[in-house]
Amino acid sequence: MPDAGDEAVDIGWNVEKWVIDGTGTPVARFRSRTQPAALSIEAELTEHAPHR
Repeated sequence: MPDAGDEAVDIGWNVEKWVIDGTGTPVARFRSRTQPAALSIEAELTEHAPHR
């Protein structure tokens, strides 16, 4: 799966971040240099969060 920069590279390290939807499908990938509080991660989480 390409990362947020649209680069389809191998997983570089185990600190990469993934957003997984409710069916278990990866929908976004962020490289290890992306900070956990990055707005891009928050946007993906908001978009793919289950609606309650």
